Amino acid sequence: SIRWRGRVRADSTGVHTFTVRSDDGARLWVAGARLVDEWHDMRPADHSGTIFLEAGKPVEIWLEYFERSVTAQCRLFWTPPDGAMAIVPHRNLYTR
Repeated sequence: SIRWRGRVRADSTGVHTFTVRSDDGARLWVAGARLVDEWHDMRPADHSGTIFLEAGKPVEIWLEYFERSVTAQCRLFWTPPDGAMAIVPHRNLYTR
């Protein structure tokens, strides 16, 4: 298992959808709100949650993941207001 912690900064104000694509367990918190809680063995799947973010304001984010067997897969996407789903850009992620 692994836990990634840091901050995420939105480019636009509004409701953002965060999606974790993983096999096996994943949990995601953004600004203290648990958006994904799928802590069990599973085939690769997408799990999403939404939160309102203000442009330019970094908020805490953490992602936990566990792999039960051979193949590990965990990706973090977001969909900004009026945008398309994409992997969260490196420029929007910060260490603590």
